[in-house]
Amino acid sequence: MKSIVLGKMILCSIEKYNTYFGSFQTIGSDYLISRYNSLKDIVNHNIDAQYRHFLAEPVVKSSNIDWHAAPYSTPPQLLSELAGEQFEEYNQIKNETINHYRITIMELKKKYKTNDAEYLEKAIEFIDDRFVYCYDGLIVLCVWGMKLKENVKENFGVIVKTMYKKDVLSTTDAIDKEPQVIIKKDFMNTYLVMAANLKNEIAKAKGFIRSERFSSIKNERKLLSLSVWENEEAINEWHNNSEHIKAQQEGRNSIFESYTITTTSAIRSYTKTM
Repeated sequence: MKSIVLGKMILCSIEKYNTYFGSFQTIGSDYLISRYNSLKDIVNHNIDAQYRHFLAEPVVKSSNIDWHAAPYSTPPQLLSELAGEQFEEYNQIKNETINHYRITIMELKKKYKTNDAEYLEKAIEFIDDRFVYCYDGLIVLCVWGMKLKENVKENFGVIVKTMYKKDVLSTTDAIDKEPQVIIKKDFMNTYLVMAANLKNEIAKAKGFIRSERFSSIKNERKLLSLSVWENEEAINEWHNNSEHIKAQQEGRNSIFESYTITTTSAIRSYTKTM
């Protein structure tokens, strides 16, 4: 059962956090996440209003943690999945936020408010872009005060479960993943070779049904790749496939001018055959 925090919405949930995470930041003998109310007071008294939403609110339930944040009007996206201008925009917001926290920490130390400085310093000790959610011009860090263990073999989607609403509510099992990309000038062949190399890999993926690629009539560098999967768990597994990750990194670094990934569910389907 999902937890509820007044005035906030749940972004993600992690299961068996003691199994998958380590390097827990502590205050005294307590995990920092258990001192969130004290941390929130420090943030509200010292951090500028535009940056106060950065640390998601944890709700610990036995071995699980739900992470809540400010309500959204557009579906959140992970910073690690953005590219092009959108990535640059949110990455700049992230850097400005972290810089503000660090400056505040230094100022608190100068004022001998070492306890407050310790809370903030430990809260931002580990920042992983895979846990940074972006929406409505905001960035939110979920899963702070701890670090994912290096020897974890489970798929990322098994450890961290997305809890926010998708664009379309599902009434069927089929899930569509729709990356829309604009290829940099003179990089189309590079992209097509990369996509061809992934073809056999995705065909073997658990839960994969089919895929198609469409091109824009008005912009030949704009492509839509549609892949259909049995369920969201299958998409999460593919998202953590090592070859897929390498291709994504190559795309972000050198091939894509911009891209958007949309995950949707079919409400109903009509077919006519002659």
